[in-house]
Amino acid sequence: MSIQPRTVNGRYQVVRELGRGGMGVVWLAEDLTMGRRVAIKELVPPHGTDPSDRPVLEERVLREARTAGRLSDPGIVTVHDVIQEDGATFIVMELIDAPTLTQVVRQDGPLPAGQVLSIAEQLLSALNTAHAAGVVHRDVKPSNVMIGPNGRVRLTDFGIAQSTEDPKLTQSGVLMGSPTYISPERLRGEQAGPESDLWALGATLFFATEGYGAYERSTAAAAITAVLNERVQVRQAHGPLHDLIMGLLEPDPKVRLSIAQAQRLTEQARRVNPVGEPVVQPTKAIPMRRNSRRGLEIGVTAVVLLAAAALILALTGVFTPDNTANPPAGANPERDVRSYGPDGDVTRDLRAGDCYDGSDLAEHVDDCEQEHDAEIFEHVSYSDLNFYPDFLESDASSACEARLNRLNSDEVLRLHTLVPTRAAWDGAQKEALCVVTKADGGKLTGSVAGN
Repeated sequence: MSIQPRTVNGRYQVVRELGRGGMGVVWLAEDLTMGRRVAIKELVPPHGTDPSDRPVLEERVLREARTAGRLSDPGIVTVHDVIQEDGATFIVMELIDAPTLTQVVRQDGPLPAGQVLSIAEQLLSALNTAHAAGVVHRDVKPSNVMIGPNGRVRLTDFGIAQSTEDPKLTQSGVLMGSPTYISPERLRGEQAGPESDLWALGATLFFATEGYGAYERSTAAAAITAVLNERVQVRQAHGPLHDLIMGLLEPDPKVRLSIAQAQRLTEQARRVNPVGEPVVQPTKAIPMRRNSRRGLEIGVTAVVLLAAAALILALTGVFTPDNTANPPAGANPERDVRSYGPDGDVTRDLRAGDCYDGSDLAEHVDDCEQEHDAEIFEHVSYSDLNFYPDFLESDASSACEARLNRLNSDEVLRLHTLVPTRAAWDGAQKEALCVVTKADGGKLTGSVAGN
């Protein structure tokens, strides 16, 4: 006896299964009317789903169709149709005959910087389109990124997307998404927002650059713990691309890179490393030395003048003013990274939010509304990881730059980053301090952090 092929809505003839996910099955099908192949997503509730929850899940899938259907961007998969038939719900989508980013990296290993940059540019455009329409994807991850042979990137699976116009589907208390790619604030129970998508994008770009997931662990619980407590370091990227990934992975959504800031960094990275040019491997940061009044030396990437400038700064005082003003968002200015704690450049006790006078922060100023030389406007906390000393100064300076970009200050500021000496780190002082002074060497008036 011959078995009739399954047909959906009398038009789409199912050929075979393409894949399965937490919310359904994706089929390859023939569009008998248009004579083309399409992908059809069928809602299949997870095993053990309460029958009373099925209508909510069906509405979520329908929302995927409505959401993706109104988004027009080259990086977003096109939705052709939505069908409800015989108690089942289907979404008919453009068929993308391409592997996922997960598959590409698993097969080829870490991607070249130029390719990662292209992926970042296209995904930022797709997310910008979605966010402008009031839509948060909520499940940005490598397996939802398709990589075409011509380099075209497509973001798919808006099945758990959140619309700001449809809040009733976002308050169920169920954490939707893949733990490795869920932002810290969402894991803490906060509502998903555009910043959450950007953190997930950072984790996705980390995967593409390094060849493994930043927070991949043996269990979901271990992955969640890692996201909440650990800071990772990009080792295979440098310059603006490094700062882009680390800025997107900033744990605090308030100081995380915005799309505009991220796009400016991609523009800088494109100038530094155009597609087709060889990828320059990063130079490992020089280890910190305990008994040095020069403090931390800056790891350089073949820029001799930068090292010379850093030496001059070190020899002329900890916080010597210069002409480097607070940069526009996404800038990568010459970095001044020094040490604090025993045998460091600054040996006194310091605290974020406090203000100080003197070239070595020697005198504490009780009221930041009074004139002062320097203010510790933020801090960056680290967990007890094997993080010291390699890459600490690079990560800390990137994080402080991101925080400086968020300040609402009319002052022209100079950024300094203080990281703990070995003795301070071993003594549980596992935080970097972000310090600002006035670029012209004058006095600050009022609290910068309070503006």
